[in-house]
Amino acid sequence: MDIITNHPVAAIALAVWILTALASFISPSRTKLPDIPWMGKNGNWPGAEYLATWSAFASMRKWYSEGYKKYGKQGQAYILPDVLGGKHVVLPNEQLAWILEKPDSVLSTGAAHYDGLAGDYAFTDSDILRDLYHEHVVHQNMARKVGEVIPRTWQGICDAFDELWGKDMQQWRKVNVLDSMTHLVASVSNYFFVGEPLCKDKQFLRAGRAFADAVISCLFFNQLLPNVAKPLIMPIVAIPNHWHHWKVAKAVLPFFHKRMVEMEEAESKPGSSIEIPEDYITWHIRTARREGRFDMLQPYKVTRSLMAIEFAANHTTLLTISAALIDLFGSDPQLGYVEGLREEAERVYREHDGVWSKQAVNKLVRADSALRESMRLLNITYSVTRKVLAPEGVRTPDGILVPYGQYISVASEERHYDGDVYANPHVYDAFRFSRGREAYEAANPEDKNSKEYLKHQSQSFVTTSQDFLPFGHGRHACPGRFFIQQELKMLFAYMLMNYDVQHLPERPPNFVWGPIHTPPPKTTLQVRRKAGTV
Repeated sequence: MDIITNHPVAAIALAVWILTALASFISPSRTKLPDIPWMGKNGNWPGAEYLATWSAFASMRKWYSEGYKKYGKQGQAYILPDVLGGKHVVLPNEQLAWILEKPDSVLSTGAAHYDGLAGDYAFTDSDILRDLYHEHVVHQNMARKVGEVIPRTWQGICDAFDELWGKDMQQWRKVNVLDSMTHLVASVSNYFFVGEPLCKDKQFLRAGRAFADAVISCLFFNQLLPNVAKPLIMPIVAIPNHWHHWKVAKAVLPFFHKRMVEMEEAESKPGSSIEIPEDYITWHIRTARREGRFDMLQPYKVTRSLMAIEFAANHTTLLTISAALIDLFGSDPQLGYVEGLREEAERVYREHDGVWSKQAVNKLVRADSALRESMRLLNITYSVTRKVLAPEGVRTPDGILVPYGQYISVASEERHYDGDVYANPHVYDAFRFSRGREAYEAANPEDKNSKEYLKHQSQSFVTTSQDFLPFGHGRHACPGRFFIQQELKMLFAYMLMNYDVQHLPERPPNFVWGPIHTPPPKTTLQVRRKAGTV
């Protein structure tokens, strides 16, 4: 009785969950699914499908792995239950090209992301993930503008490292990798997204991090709650999201209104001395005006779009740089990875007179390789997924009819661990993707050809393929990956040029729980400022 009186919301959620479970247990799915093998479902008895769905939270990653080996490698499709209630028809990776060529009206990335990211609740306005205007803004602007913001991003890296890792050249300091990178990435990314003075506003940064944490909580509850309970429980779960967004908006909106006025004045007065910063706020305003999307100039649409793009970029950047640091300093020192990366950073920095540019950062091919390798091994996601929106369903190249509302996917994690694709796939090799490129660049000009050049370029951090899928693939590949690449390589460079870091006795295992796969959250490093760098 205590739970009813002391925790009424939890009691209601539990009651609804039990009723849903009973209903699902005795009534199988009404959607006719293709007659192909299942993973996670044992038999066809009443309730088997529900139990498989209920088990998916803890087992889906394992089922993808087992299904890839048992069926995918043999060119066969199979079905996985999704914890959100739908079903995944998982195709062999060789059919990824077929998936990518389908229009969004048939197979939708956005609809799959909307479901997985709790689009009705997590970002405080369901239109944000339905429209995905923030992604459109980034597509239209980032690749062309990333070079212009490298200097201020570098300044942000310098300031953040100096504050979080310190300038003490005598004493070693113990830093928690995930915690220090959480603060560092949030600060550095905002040098890019909003610039000064907001990027140094502690309250704004704190609210942004709290919003991201609240989104993660929403995703967690959205996966555990039965669908019938979500309209009742999820708005309560999402209350902190609204609170933290309000605090972010309170900081951002004065700058937004000022920027609107400045841009109007600059456009109305040719030759005006007003300098308009190149950041997300400017891009959003400029793109919305050009396209006549005045609905997206509503102040809270701008702030919510900003939080959505920051969540996506910071989440990927944080996990990748944390994994990369633990991979690097958890490797055998005799392999020489740290020395090789440090030599490259110092050489390129010196060649460009101590000024980073897009061209200079692009020369950090070893850093590019080390980061790509860590991303390959970490596997933040385990699949590339689309939702079927065609009312009549869609038929795969093998003739399998996948019904409306279900999902089609290919496995990404197991592709990255496939020994037929990568030699020693479970071994961290920092220079896996740079050795061939460095050898090619050192070769005689007469020995070079365009085919070989393109082969090595295809192994850069930002290049996606059916064998490298952390950013997705095709037209919906992550648009922010070009900035993430530049940011991460400069983070690596500053850290290596300015700090000594003690190697770990061994590389601790990642934290894996159900669909969650992150670097080990408790791992610490001993760091000390290098002599002569202050």
